[in-house]
Amino acid sequence: MKLIKKENIIRVLCLLLAVALFTAALASCANEVKDPIMEYDGEGISLEMYEFVLSRMKGSLARLGYDVSATSSFWTEMHGDSGLTNEEFYTNAVIDTCKNYLAALAMCREEGIELSDYTLEAIDEEIAFTLTTTARALLKSLTLFFQSTEQRQRDFARYTRSRQSTT
Repeated sequence: MKLIKKENIIRVLCLLLAVALFTAALASCANEVKDPIMEYDGEGISLEMYEFVLSRMKGSLARLGYDVSATSSFWTEMHGDSGLTNEEFYTNAVIDTCKNYLAALAMCREEGIELSDYTLEAIDEEIAFTLTTTARALLKSLTLFFQSTEQRQRDFARYTRSRQSTT
């Protein structure tokens, strides 16, 4: 019974997470950026977009096996022969990515290049699919975690009772 309630709570949390992610994606993809942190030729980058690029960089590094937590020594280590720390090197890389994005937006506007309605719909479907599958995967992993935690608690209680009965 308790597990069912936890599953419902987890489902609600996953749904809220999916809605928050979807809202952030829509806000960062809007044509007009309010309070841009970087601008070029009439185009702007929002703080959310910068954070998105930064999180993708950190995700790529984490997939390669680096400890990218905020307190990790990885960030203070030198990056090859660049003379920069990893923090400086990857911050510059994120800023360069944002600059390239701005330049591409400006070029597309100048050339009159726009995405078709079909392409925009396909993008929306892909975002919805990704959010749904991510939420389901998160729900599954949290459910397994809570199940294994409850099992460990039951095993520990059984062990404690058996130890008490022998003393």
